[in-house]
Amino acid sequence: MAVITLPYKYLERLARTDRKTIIEKVPLIGSDIERIEEDHVDVEFFPDRPDLFSPEGVARAMRGYLGIETGLSEYPVKPSGIRFTLDPQLAAIRPVLGAAVIRGVKFDDESIQSIMSLQESLHWAVGRGRSKVAIGIHDMDTVKPPFHYLASPRSRGFVPLDFTEKMTMDEILEK
Repeated sequence: MAVITLPYKYLERLARTDRKTIIEKVPLIGSDIERIEEDHVDVEFFPDRPDLFSPEGVARAMRGYLGIETGLSEYPVKPSGIRFTLDPQLAAIRPVLGAAVIRGVKFDDESIQSIMSLQESLHWAVGRGRSKVAIGIHDMDTVKPPFHYLASPRSRGFVPLDFTEKMTMDEILEK
Protein backbone atom coordinates (compact mmCIF):
# COMPACT_ATOMS: atom_id res chain seq x y z
CA MET A 1 0.00 0.00 0.00
CA ALA A 2 1.16 3.52 -0.72
CA VAL A 3 1.84 5.86 2.20
CA ILE A 4 1.52 9.48 1.14
CA THR A 5 2.71 12.50 3.13
CA LEU A 6 0.16 15.30 3.08
CA PRO A 7 1.56 18.66 4.26
CA TYR A 8 -1.28 20.50 6.02
CA LYS A 9 -0.67 23.99 4.63
CA TYR A 10 -0.41 22.75 1.06
CA LEU A 11 -3.45 20.46 1.35
CA GLU A 12 -5.53 23.13 3.13
CA ARG A 13 -4.88 25.49 0.24
CA LEU A 14 -5.65 22.90 -2.45
CA ALA A 15 -8.68 21.31 -0.74
CA ARG A 16 -10.04 24.66 0.46
CA THR A 17 -10.63 23.32 3.95
CA ASP A 18 -8.94 23.20 7.36
CA ARG A 19 -6.66 20.73 9.13
CA LYS A 20 -9.40 19.43 11.45
CA THR A 21 -11.65 18.58 8.50
CA ILE A 22 -8.77 16.92 6.65
CA ILE A 23 -7.97 14.64 9.59
CA GLU A 24 -11.67 13.82 10.15
CA LYS A 25 -12.64 13.25 6.52
CA VAL A 26 -9.58 11.82 4.73
CA PRO A 27 -10.34 8.30 6.09
CA LEU A 28 -13.78 8.56 4.47
CA ILE A 29 -12.25 8.73 0.98
CA GLY A 30 -10.63 5.30 1.39
CA SER A 31 -7.50 5.75 3.47
CA ASP A 32 -5.98 4.90 6.81
CA ILE A 33 -4.13 7.56 8.77
CA GLU A 34 -0.69 6.21 9.60
CA ARG A 35 0.72 9.14 11.56
CA ILE A 36 -0.35 12.64 12.54
CA GLU A 37 2.53 15.11 12.84
CA GLU A 38 2.72 18.84 13.54
CA ASP A 39 3.10 19.88 9.90
CA HIS A 40 1.75 16.86 7.99
CA VAL A 41 -0.25 13.66 8.12
CA ASP A 42 0.91 10.35 6.62
CA VAL A 43 -1.94 8.50 4.96
CA GLU A 44 -2.06 5.01 3.44
CA PHE A 45 -4.02 4.32 0.25
CA PHE A 46 -4.68 1.08 -1.59
CA PRO A 47 -2.71 0.61 -4.83
CA ASP A 48 -5.96 0.61 -6.82
CA ARG A 49 -6.42 4.33 -6.11
CA PRO A 50 -3.40 5.99 -7.77
CA ASP A 51 -5.52 9.13 -8.17
CA LEU A 52 -5.01 9.62 -4.41
CA PHE A 53 -1.22 9.23 -4.41
CA SER A 54 -0.59 12.98 -4.19
CA PRO A 55 -1.85 15.98 -2.21
CA GLU A 56 -3.44 17.25 -5.44
CA GLY A 57 -5.42 14.03 -5.91
CA VAL A 58 -6.47 13.92 -2.26
CA ALA A 59 -7.51 17.59 -2.46
CA ARG A 60 -9.61 16.91 -5.57
CA ALA A 61 -11.34 13.99 -3.80
CA MET A 62 -11.85 16.04 -0.62
CA ARG A 63 -13.39 18.95 -2.55
CA GLY A 64 -15.81 16.51 -4.17
CA TYR A 65 -16.63 14.71 -0.91
CA LEU A 66 -17.23 18.02 0.89
CA GLY A 67 -19.36 19.37 -1.97
CA ILE A 68 -16.94 22.24 -2.64
CA GLU A 69 -16.32 21.22 -6.24
CA THR A 70 -18.21 18.26 -7.68
CA GLY A 71 -18.12 16.44 -10.99
CA LEU A 72 -15.27 15.30 -13.15
CA SER A 73 -12.49 17.73 -13.94
CA GLU A 74 -12.26 18.56 -17.61
CA TYR A 75 -8.96 19.25 -19.30
CA PRO A 76 -8.71 20.36 -22.92
CA VAL A 77 -6.76 17.86 -25.02
CA LYS A 78 -5.30 18.51 -28.44
CA PRO A 79 -2.42 17.10 -30.48
CA SER A 80 0.94 18.65 -29.58
CA GLY A 81 2.56 18.08 -32.95
CA ILE A 82 5.61 16.64 -31.17
CA ARG A 83 6.98 13.33 -32.43
CA PHE A 84 7.97 10.56 -30.02
CA THR A 85 9.30 7.31 -31.48
CA LEU A 86 10.14 3.93 -30.01
CA ASP A 87 13.14 1.92 -31.20
CA PRO A 88 11.55 -1.22 -32.77
CA GLN A 89 14.15 -3.40 -31.01
CA LEU A 90 12.58 -2.39 -27.68
CA ALA A 91 9.01 -3.34 -28.57
CA ALA A 92 9.26 -6.58 -26.58
CA ILE A 93 10.50 -4.71 -23.49
CA ARG A 94 8.23 -1.66 -23.79
CA PRO A 95 5.30 -2.72 -25.99
CA VAL A 96 3.33 0.42 -25.11
CA LEU A 97 4.67 3.95 -24.98
CA GLY A 98 2.67 6.98 -23.99
CA ALA A 99 3.55 10.63 -23.80
CA ALA A 100 1.82 13.89 -22.99
CA VAL A 101 2.76 17.53 -23.19
CA ILE A 102 1.14 19.54 -20.42
CA ARG A 103 1.29 23.30 -20.71
CA GLY A 104 0.29 26.18 -18.49
CA VAL A 105 1.06 24.54 -15.15
CA LYS A 106 2.95 26.69 -12.67
CA PHE A 107 5.23 24.83 -10.28
CA ASP A 108 6.55 25.88 -6.89
CA ASP A 109 8.73 23.89 -4.47
CA GLU A 110 5.73 22.09 -2.95
CA SER A 111 4.23 21.05 -6.27
CA ILE A 112 7.60 19.88 -7.62
CA GLN A 113 8.14 17.77 -4.50
CA SER A 114 4.60 16.45 -4.84
CA ILE A 115 4.95 15.40 -8.48
CA MET A 116 8.27 13.69 -7.76
CA SER A 117 6.69 11.80 -4.86
CA LEU A 118 3.69 10.88 -7.05
CA GLN A 119 6.07 9.62 -9.74
CA GLU A 120 7.82 7.33 -7.23
CA SER A 121 4.52 6.05 -5.81
CA LEU A 122 3.30 5.23 -9.32
CA HIS A 123 6.59 3.49 -10.13
CA TRP A 124 6.05 1.29 -7.08
CA ALA A 125 2.29 0.65 -7.10
CA VAL A 126 1.43 0.64 -10.80
CA GLY A 127 4.82 0.09 -12.41
CA ARG A 128 5.91 -2.72 -10.10
CA GLY A 129 9.29 -1.19 -9.45
CA ARG A 130 9.52 0.21 -13.00
CA SER A 131 9.31 -3.27 -14.54
CA LYS A 132 5.86 -2.59 -16.05
CA VAL A 133 5.70 1.21 -16.17
CA ALA A 134 8.36 3.90 -15.97
CA ILE A 135 7.55 7.59 -15.92
CA GLY A 136 9.76 10.46 -16.99
CA ILE A 137 8.88 14.08 -16.34
CA HIS A 138 10.75 16.80 -18.19
CA ASP A 139 10.61 20.58 -18.48
CA MET A 140 9.74 21.27 -22.13
CA ASP A 141 11.83 24.45 -21.99
CA THR A 142 14.97 22.34 -21.48
CA VAL A 143 14.47 19.55 -24.03
CA LYS A 144 14.09 19.60 -27.79
CA PRO A 145 11.86 17.31 -29.88
CA PRO A 146 11.65 14.98 -31.65
CA PHE A 147 12.08 12.41 -28.88
CA HIS A 148 13.36 8.87 -29.36
CA TYR A 149 12.98 6.05 -26.82
CA LEU A 150 15.96 3.74 -27.22
CA ALA A 151 18.40 1.65 -25.25
CA SER A 152 21.71 3.27 -24.44
CA PRO A 153 24.92 1.70 -23.22
CA ARG A 154 25.16 1.80 -19.41
CA SER A 155 28.34 3.83 -19.85
CA ARG A 156 26.47 6.72 -21.46
CA GLY A 157 26.07 9.64 -19.11
CA PHE A 158 23.84 12.63 -18.53
CA VAL A 159 23.10 15.16 -15.79
CA PRO A 160 20.13 13.88 -13.74
CA LEU A 161 17.56 16.11 -12.05
CA ASP A 162 18.88 17.84 -8.92
CA PHE A 163 22.50 17.05 -9.82
CA THR A 164 25.17 19.22 -11.38
CA GLU A 165 27.61 16.64 -12.71
CA LYS A 166 27.27 14.14 -15.52
CA MET A 167 26.91 10.53 -14.34
CA THR A 168 26.63 7.15 -16.00
CA MET A 169 23.47 5.10 -15.52
CA ASP A 170 25.29 2.82 -13.07
CA GLU A 171 26.42 5.84 -11.04
CA ILE A 172 22.88 7.20 -10.96
CA LEU A 173 21.50 3.88 -9.71
CA GLU A 174 24.19 3.77 -6.99
CA LYS A 175 23.30 7.25 -5.71
